[in-house]
This record gives sequence, C-alpha cells and structure tokens, in this order.
Amino acid sequence: VIVQTNIFTRPYYSGTVTINKYFYDYQKEETQENSIIFYENTYIQNSGVSYTSKEKFDITSTLDGEITEIIDNEILGKTIKIKHQNDIISTYQCVESTSLNQGDYVLRGQKIATSGTCPLYNDNYNLHFEISYQGKLINPELYYDKTTDELQA
Repeated sequence: VIVQTNIFTRPYYSGTVTINKYFYDYQKEETQENSIIFYENTYIQNSGVSYTSKEKFDITSTLDGEITEIIDNEILGKTIKIKHQNDIISTYQCVESTSLNQGDYVLRGQKIATSGTCPLYNDNYNLHFEISYQGKLINPELYYDKTTDELQA
C-alpha cells in the first residue's frame, strides 16, 4: 500500500467546525462580504480561512513539515508556522496550546495544537489558517484533498 503524503488535509477533524470568515479573493465579489474582518473600527481583508466551533477542537498539520516558528501575538493569539516541501508554508493562528517546539517535524494529520480564542475573532473557539505558496497567500479551501503539485500561485 502506497500512502501519498503530499495531499492537503483540512487542519482539523471535528465535524462541528464551520467557516467563520472566508479567504478574501478580490476577483470573487460573491464571497468578499464574508471575507472582511471588522476589528477596532478597521476593516481587514481576511488573508486565510477562519474556522470556528462552539467546542474546542484539535488542530492538525495539513502536510508533513518542520515547525519554524511558535509565537504569541496580542491580537492573533498563539501562532504556529510550518514549512513544507515545494516552498509551502502553513500558518495556524488563534491556537490555545501546543506541546510542540520550534524545529519539531510533524506529519500530515498529526495534532499540533488545540483551538483557542483571540481578540480578532471574539466568538467561540477559532483557528485562523493560511497557506503561502512561493510567497503568495492562496485560498486553502481550493486545495483540500488535492496534491501539492496542483497548487497555483
């Protein structure tokens, strides 16, 4: 049996998770309204997808990779960045807790953290998730269950 590890998975397994804010795509007017974040009297274009649930949920790595950064941010909570092959970086924000450290190698589907809360998203438990490919942010929702070879910057 051959297992492909270059297929994107969602960054969670819970069936209670829904999308709170969509990825802002300047070419798709129909999703732009639900892609804007209003914080401290400022409108911000959402640079990833924000997932939410009334219950805490496990956050998983979307691909195999190395944790390059774990930082605390006043607005976005704890942030974890993972570098993957093919110039792909995934970023997980609003994370409550993790037992991992910078330099750890994680596998696709491995639990890396627990969802949390942060001032930017003030309802329920959240995960703000971004994928960067060749330095450009892309919409994660377009690539779940696809291979890294199908990415388009």
